[in-house]
Amino acid sequence: MRAAQLLLGVAERAALRGALALLVGLALTYPWMLSRIEAATLAAPLPVRALVAAALLFPLGVLMGVPFACGLRRVERLAPGLTPWIWAVNGGASVVSAILAMVVALALGYRAVLWLAAGSYLAAAVALWPLAAAREATGPAATGAVTGGRP
Repeated sequence: MRAAQLLLGVAERAALRGALALLVGLALTYPWMLSRIEAATLAAPLPVRALVAAALLFPLGVLMGVPFACGLRRVERLAPGLTPWIWAVNGGASVVSAILAMVVALALGYRAVLWLAAGSYLAAAVALWPLAAAREATGPAATGAVTGGRP
């Protein structure tokens, strides 16, 4: 059981790091890709443009969900009583960020929104990197992750 939990923790950290790296990369490259794709599909019928839009949004949407899922899983292991708070903070941040994204898009354009998103996820990756490195150095037992926070 302990080995399975350790393996899950390693896989979770790898998924989080990979998702954050891909998300930052996509958010930085999308402004240039979108202008080319827009020019190529402008004359296409609406259903084709809708499919292209969905195909472009899907990877970003999936990758944006990975950090929350990983964080929620970790909080449920370490401090299950905080789970409702995590959902509340996520909901509040989602509302504020959606409004802020619209304001920034109207004032500065969608490229600025994507660049700010890339910067935000890069900041999250930078903030999480030392925590993951410290956990790897001390092992999962030091943080209580393997035992679920119980001695």
